[in-house]
Amino acid sequence: MTTNLTFDWHVLEVESPSALAAFLGSGTVIMPGAPRQLPAGTLRRIAGKRVTFLDFSPLRSVIEHEKSDQVISVQTGISIASLDAVLKSSNQWLPLSLFPGERSLFEFIATGNGGLPDHHFGGPRDLVLGMTVVLMNGETIRTGGKVVKNVTGYDLNKLFVGSRATMGIPVAATLRLFARPETAHTMFVAASTPVEALEQAVKIMHLELPVTGLEIIHSSCLNYRALSHGGDKADLCHWLSELYRSRHLAVVVQMAGHSRVVKEQMPRLSSLLLDGSCRHFKLEHELDDADIGALFSFPDLHDLGVNLSLSAGQMTKLLKALDGPTGTPPFCARPGTGRLSILTGFASGKQDLIASLSAVCKNLGMAVQICFADDDFEFKCEQLNGDDAVRDEIKQRLKERFDPGRLLNPAVAC
Repeated sequence: MTTNLTFDWHVLEVESPSALAAFLGSGTVIMPGAPRQLPAGTLRRIAGKRVTFLDFSPLRSVIEHEKSDQVISVQTGISIASLDAVLKSSNQWLPLSLFPGERSLFEFIATGNGGLPDHHFGGPRDLVLGMTVVLMNGETIRTGGKVVKNVTGYDLNKLFVGSRATMGIPVAATLRLFARPETAHTMFVAASTPVEALEQAVKIMHLELPVTGLEIIHSSCLNYRALSHGGDKADLCHWLSELYRSRHLAVVVQMAGHSRVVKEQMPRLSSLLLDGSCRHFKLEHELDDADIGALFSFPDLHDLGVNLSLSAGQMTKLLKALDGPTGTPPFCARPGTGRLSILTGFASGKQDLIASLSAVCKNLGMAVQICFADDDFEFKCEQLNGDDAVRDEIKQRLKERFDPGRLLNPAVAC
C-alpha cells in the first residue's frame, strides 16, 4: 500500500452496499481501488477535499446462481479467478481473460475490457445483464435484469459499463454465463505490416467459423516471458522472441468449444488462412486461461496508449496512413469489436500521436472517438474531426445528473 501520498486520504472497506450508500454524500472525493498518487490536474480540481479510496475486497459473495438459466449474481469485489473457480464446479464459464493478479469484477466493469474473448462474446458490455449501483446521493438503483432480453427504453447497463466509475459505483452484477469449453486451440500468425495483419483478421471474420478470440498485437506488446514453461510453450516463447526481434505483428486466433467441433474446424481454418510463405505457430498443447491472461497483460495499453473506436475498414485506412519510415507505432486491435489501442509511452509521444491522428482523420474525412490519459494521467475521451458539441453536452448533463459535485473518480475527465 502507498503511504507517502501528498493529500488527505483514507481507505473505506466497503462491507455492504448500504454502508457505501450511507457514506456517499459526505463531500469526500471517491477513488475506487488501492491508495495511489493522483494526477496533478486532479489534485488541483479537488484542492481542500479529502480523498477516500474504496476497498471492495469484502464484497465478494455469490448472491444467486441460477445454473439452469446460466446466470449468476455476485458482488463486484469478487476476483475473476475466484468467480471462475465457482463456475468450474458447474461446468460453466464467464468469458473474460484471467489477467495476472487478483483483478476484481469491478475492474472489468469499470474498464469494459474483457480480453481476448471479447471478439465473440462482446466483453462486459454484453455479459452484464443487470447491476446494483450506488449513486453519489446515497440512492441505490438497479439496472437491467436477470435474463438476456430484458431491456425496454434506455439500457442503463451500457452507461455504467466502461465508465470508469464516473457515474456511480457498481456493487453487484448479474452476469450471463456460457458452457465451459471442452477444449481450446490457439494459433499465432505472423504479419509484417498492419495492413497484412488486418487483411488476415478480416478474412477470418468472413469465414463463418466458431472463432472465439481474434486479436492483432504488435510483438513488443506480447509478454511472452511471463508464460509458464513446459511442453511446446518453450517453442512458442522462441517463436514470439523471433517475432519481437523482427518488429512484426501477431494475429492471435483462438477457437474454443466442443472438442469434436474444434478438432474438425481448426484444420479448415489453417488451410484457408495460411499459405506457404506465412509464418505461423500452432500450439499442440493448449495455453490455459492464466497463460493467455499473462501473455496479453503487458503493457497496460489503456493507461499508456491512445484508444480508438472504429471499424476494421477504418483501422486499415488509419494504420496505413500512420505508417512512416520507422513503421507504425506498436498497437493492439480487435477488429471484431472495433477496438484499437496504440502504445505511445508517456506524455510527449502521446501528444505527437494525437496530433498525427487528428491530421490523418481530417485528410481521410473520418470522425473517430479516442480515449487517453493526458500529461497528468487523467483519462479523457474526445472526438477527432467531428462536431463534439452535442456529445459533450450529453456527457456533461449525465455527469451533473449522477455526480453533481464531480467527486466520483475525478481522474477521468468527462
